[in-house]
Amino acid sequence: MFTTNFQITEFSGDTRYATAVAQVRTLEQHLLPFRKFLRLAEKPAWQGVLDELRGTAYYETLVAVQNAAQLENAVAQFIRERRERIRHISIEPRLIEALALNLDLNNLKIILKQRWSEAPRPVPLAPDAGIPETVLKEGIEQPHVLPAPLKDLVPELLQDYEAHHSLFRVEMRVAQFYLQNLFRVFQTCGIPFLEHFIRYRIDLVNITQLLRWRQWAQDARIDRELLFVGGYLDWEVLQTLLAEQPEKGMAALQYSPYFNALSGGLEHYAKSGDIWLLEKQADDFLTEFCRLTRYTAFGIEPLVSYMWLSLQEMKNIHLVLMAKYLDLDAGMVKKRLRQTYA
Repeated sequence: MFTTNFQITEFSGDTRYATAVAQVRTLEQHLLPFRKFLRLAEKPAWQGVLDELRGTAYYETLVAVQNAAQLENAVAQFIRERRERIRHISIEPRLIEALALNLDLNNLKIILKQRWSEAPRPVPLAPDAGIPETVLKEGIEQPHVLPAPLKDLVPELLQDYEAHHSLFRVEMRVAQFYLQNLFRVFQTCGIPFLEHFIRYRIDLVNITQLLRWRQWAQDARIDRELLFVGGYLDWEVLQTLLAEQPEKGMAALQYSPYFNALSGGLEHYAKSGDIWLLEKQADDFLTEFCRLTRYTAFGIEPLVSYMWLSLQEMKNIHLVLMAKYLDLDAGMVKKRLRQTYA
């Protein structure tokens, strides 16, 4: 486990959230500890996984799963349930809505990729997104029918694809739009924890997306407009990550908050070109940051942390369960597990 001196000296202390925080503390007790995922990864068969999950909130749903598609739907259901719990106890739903906007954006991205792909494969849309599929499809032809802020995004995506014919650029623009909207909403709150969280996340996504770009485009050129604005790292540092020698990128991050946390992932990328370890360590960085709210009695910070920690648990659940369906090596699965709150 890495250590980072996070620059947080105070939390919002909003006493209106006293009841909500108490409810979150109860929910946190049901988050699975890391050792549970290690045991799940070691189970040789699907029935062993079910036995290990007996008594948890996952068991009743997973026991009825018969194929990989049903498994995907089950994980999506778990995410919906967690998000709905937080939405109901939050007194500032706009924050939760900004976090949940990725559902609509992901559905939009799926529809566009199916439209532009030469051999599209059916990908299920999130059934509980705010905008119905029919409205999204109509909005591609007539953006004005879409609610804000998507009605402004769609024309930009259509124009970008017409100019570059790049699905990767479309993915970057969608991710950029989501984080920039989240950044604006979080900034208006004036809560240090939320501002640090979104700035850290922007930096971490920029780092991973730049390296993905380097793999996809196989050059060191990227449109600066595709980067996310609002993080702590400036353009010169980020651009160094595209250098031919990955070691230069590692050196550029040496005095950033991320060096200790990401050094293993960066070294692995430099040797193999694989980015999975870096993405895992980026997620773990934010999980470590969210642990700062463990003893916070008031404010919205524990709610946002719980949503992030729940997402990491869902990633672990999805990874372990799909590994059983695909008969993947347990050692490989363990290396990819995200750190948990418990």
